[in-house]
Amino acid sequence: MSGKNNVLEEKNKRFEVGMKTIQRFIQAADSYTDYDKQPRQYGTDDIVYMSEAYFLQAAARCDKPEIGKIAERLGVTPGAASQTAAKLEAKGLITRVRSTEDSRVVLVRLSERAKKLNAYHDELDLREFGKLGDRMMEFSPGETDAIYRFLEIINSFFHEDIEGIMKDWKYRPENE
Repeated sequence: MSGKNNVLEEKNKRFEVGMKTIQRFIQAADSYTDYDKQPRQYGTDDIVYMSEAYFLQAAARCDKPEIGKIAERLGVTPGAASQTAAKLEAKGLITRVRSTEDSRVVLVRLSERAKKLNAYHDELDLREFGKLGDRMMEFSPGETDAIYRFLEIINSFFHEDIEGIMKDWKYRPENE
């Protein structure tokens, strides 16, 4: 009976650690989501959201800013990138033009306001990521490696879970 109790205790301990980890991660993810949803101004009168600012940043960093390449850099679908492009175009921050070499390819051109906005955003990122870097410097290199490994574990956990859901379309308890 003692062996079964130990197995049950170990299972409960793993469950508690997993649950506490997910709860804390969700709190951090919710904080980021709240931060991400806030409209901002980056050195111009234009109001943009983070997804739009990141789109402009990705476009500015591409040698040939095609919607497909921008989507790839952002880790989104070309459709999602096209939706963001439409919003930015409506704000007068970009223009979309068909490539003269391949009419299927849509290129993005930044307006002067978008270039100014992007430069301001780049400066802000440099400052803010520096602040996060300062906080991370409180950790030893080994602790920092453990944090990065933790984030990789969380990412793979969710990725594998999504793949399983998509494959089976039904949750099946472990004991089935």
